[in-house]
Amino acid sequence: MQQSEKKYLTSLIDKVNIIDKYNEGFYIMGKNSLDENMKTLVNFNDIDSWVDNLNYINVQVKNSAKTLFDILEKNKDIKHSFSGIENREAYYFTENIMFRVSILWDLLAQLTNTVFQLNENVDGIHHWAFFEKYAANSKRKEPFYIFTKSVYTYFQEIECSQDTNPWKGNFKFAKNLRNSFTHSLNPHIVNFNNGSFRRQGNKLKGANIPTSPLYETKRLLEDFVQAYDFIVDVRNNYVKQN
Repeated sequence: MQQSEKKYLTSLIDKVNIIDKYNEGFYIMGKNSLDENMKTLVNFNDIDSWVDNLNYINVQVKNSAKTLFDILEKNKDIKHSFSGIENREAYYFTENIMFRVSILWDLLAQLTNTVFQLNENVDGIHHWAFFEKYAANSKRKEPFYIFTKSVYTYFQEIECSQDTNPWKGNFKFAKNLRNSFTHSLNPHIVNFNNGSFRRQGNKLKGANIPTSPLYETKRLLEDFVQAYDFIVDVRNNYVKQN
């Protein structure tokens, strides 16, 4: 990994900071017989609970990224995707980041549900279905619908790695990579077969050639920063409107 590449990747994780809570050290148990002021405090308390989760995941992603940077910097051939000892170690951390960022997107949906008091069942919330549902009212101009449409529009970006930073379609890249683990061949192992699988990798018919750890790192961390930006947006700009 070149110094310019490390500098850019480091600048990405440096953008992600601890998100402030509303009621630090203050918790409310129960919601019965509360006046409106107390209900507001309860809502802030619920928001803070999601913020705790978000901060935890953010820190773990950043820690994984820092370890990954050291691996990428030491391995001069890390740009090549063919499996080796160093690449397997690097892929361990790209996978760690990939799955944790997926959790961040779900937590964004949970936070949005709480901030706007939508009363969706928290056990049934998944980020794609949640934002797809509310983005269907894209012609409405209320702040909530503008926000949900902006998130869903990002989900739908077409993959493109030829434009300026950040690249387009990082969410879709991460989603396809993640789904490959359960719906296709392992995207981090070189495989050759009869072509009956639908693969991520380099999408060569009859072969699975993994993308390089460095390439995945860039796309995943750019997706990580975008998730964080949406989280900060809904936390800072919409809470007091509800």
